[in-house]
Formats: sequence, C-alpha cells, structure tokens
Amino acid sequence: MLNNMTTIIMRNGTVFDGSTNEPTIGDVTIQDGRIIANGPEADEVIDCTGKWIMPGFIDIHTHYDAEVLLAPNVAAYVGHSDLRTAVMGLSRATDGSIKPTADEMADMEAKLHEAIDAGLLGMSGMTNPWDKVDGDRERSKSLPSTYATWREYRRLHKVLRDRGAILQSAPNLNNPLNAVFYMFTSATMGLRRALKTTLITLMDIKAKPGQDKLGLFATNLFNRVLGANFRWQALPQPFQVYADGIDFIIFEEFPAGEAALHLKQDFDRNRLFADPVFRDKFKKDYSRRWGGRCGSVILAMRGLLRWPLRISASTPKRRSR
Repeated sequence: MLNNMTTIIMRNGTVFDGSTNEPTIGDVTIQDGRIIANGPEADEVIDCTGKWIMPGFIDIHTHYDAEVLLAPNVAAYVGHSDLRTAVMGLSRATDGSIKPTADEMADMEAKLHEAIDAGLLGMSGMTNPWDKVDGDRERSKSLPSTYATWREYRRLHKVLRDRGAILQSAPNLNNPLNAVFYMFTSATMGLRRALKTTLITLMDIKAKPGQDKLGLFATNLFNRVLGANFRWQALPQPFQVYADGIDFIIFEEFPAGEAALHLKQDFDRNRLFADPVFRDKFKKDYSRRWGGRCGSVILAMRGLLRWPLRISASTPKRRSR
C-alpha cells in the first residue's frame, strides 16, 4: 500500500498511458497519492526494469489467461471454490447437503492466510449459480463457492478483514438482495474494520432503467454513512455478443438451457431439441418474467449474421418471431 504522504518514483518501466500510443520506457512519479509530471526528491525509488507501469488504465477483470505467461506483473486472488475443492474434494464441495467440518473450515482459513502471505490480493468468490463446472466430474453443477453457507462466508471474510485483504465476488442474480449483503459485509457499522469489497455485476440499464443510479445511491449510503469500502465492477459501455448455437452463456440462466448445455455431443443435443416436450419447456422457461435474467434483452436485440449452409432433415427449422 502506497503512503500518500510520500513521493515515489517508479523508474525505468514500460509505461502504458491508456491512449493509443505505443508504450515507452520511462519513469512515473507519485506525490501525495497522485501521479505528477515532475516532483521533488523521492522518498522511495522502485526499479521497474522489465515490468509494466500502467497509470492510464487498470484492467480489473479479464479472461486473457495467456497474459499471465507473457507479463510478469499480474495481481491475482485465490478462489473460494479452489479453497473448498482443495479441502473438501470436488464432489463434497458441490453437494449442498454437506457442510465443511470444523477441521475443514480451519484448513480453508489457514490456506487463505497462506495465499495472502504469498502475495495474493485476497479472495475471489461467486454466489451466482449460473456458472457451471465443466468436464466429466460433477459436470453442470454450480461452482463450489455457491454451495457455501453464510456462516462459511463470514468466517473467510473475517480473515480478509483482519488481514486488510480484498474480497472480490459476483452477486446471486436470482436474488438482487444478495448484493446488499455484500454492502453490509463491507461496512464497519462502528463495530469493526471495513472490508475492502468489489462486486462484479452487469448493470443492464436497457432492461432496467435507473439500475445504475440505484446502485450508486446504495454505494454512497453504505460508504459514507456505514463506513463501508465498497466498489462495483461494471461495464462502462454497451457491448456486442456473438453466439453460434446453444453454447452461449445466457442459456445457463434457466433449467431447459442448462439441460441442453449439459450434453456434450451435437447428436444428443439435436435429439433433445427435436423433442416437442423439451421445446415447450424451453419456451416457457425463456418467457418467464421473474428471477435474474440477462439474456432476454440480448436476444430481443439480436441480429442474424449467417445461416447454416445446410440443414439436415432431423434438425428443427427455425421460425421467425
């Protein structure tokens, strides 16, 4: 953590300024917590040779896993699901009827301490049940952390709070009040240390106008009045999504889509799609208006880029809506 009362020079690093300019080798000076062009004699000099300095932008959420191999300076979290799986095993960690034993809970806490000692920023969790386990073992079950009880969350959050580490998570989109729990978790309420919390979410202002304003109001209330240290991770602008068939994340939002995605082979999926009972179930699930939904707006604004070159007789034909 940088002391904002000192002057620090980050020297001889590869500087990315966030513009379209190519990176350059140079220095960055930080004074009183702010980046300045030139400053007085530094209290601390950090040699950044061979490292990236990125004062112009911070990529807080990326799926560029290959960057870990290409770039030496990547900040990371330990996953709550990883802790559960390492201690309980995948089968028990994805069984909602099983809770960790006292020894297993203590082991998870110890491993979280170990991860922070090793330099990780904190813990990354997930309470939204849409993301699924892939592979052959426990396929299509929700991620292990979604099966945890609030007691388990509180135990691990206390470790993060005591260590000054960060909690990153995603809310349960089937239950919007889940996000409020994270705000209370972050808050001091005059009794404890604030927990640095960042929540990944999709604020769809097209489907739910005013959602961003409500989120901002709640954040200001908790941060300023209840002593929270809470931040949203939200997309700053609309984005385009390209999909090819059923392998698309929005179909994880409802049971019929989950059933199709559970099948690996196209033959099995096509046979399921041809079943009139399944097709009625799919349309019913998709048309429901209650519960968390992201995909309805995406499909409502859909555009067709290309038809398949050939459609077999066994494949149901598409009809315009």
